[in-house]
Amino acid sequence: MAVLSAVKGLLIFHKQEPEKTYDVIRLADSAVSHVKGFQECMPLIQALRRCGTLEWEVPENSETLRRERAEALLLAEQIVEFIASRLPEHD
Repeated sequence: MAVLSAVKGLLIFHKQEPEKTYDVIRLADSAVSHVKGFQECMPLIQALRRCGTLEWEVPENSETLRRERAEALLLAEQIVEFIASRLPEHD
C-alpha cells in the first residue's frame, strides 16, 4: 500500500489524476508517461509485483515465503525512497 500511495502522490504532485486502481504497474505506467525519469524505477516495481506470486503456492510458515516478504519490504522501501527523491524537500 505504501508504494501505491507514493506513486499516486507523485502523480498528484505532477498535476495528474491517478487512476482508481490497486494495480501498481498501471499506476507506474502512468507515472512513466508524466514524470521525467520515472522509468528508472520500473525494474523495482516489476520485481515487487513478482514478489506476491508465492503466497498462494507455499505454506504460510515456509522460509521461502519469509525471504520473499523481506525482499518485498526492501523493494517497497527503495521505491518510496526513489519517489521521495523526486519531490522537493520540506522544512
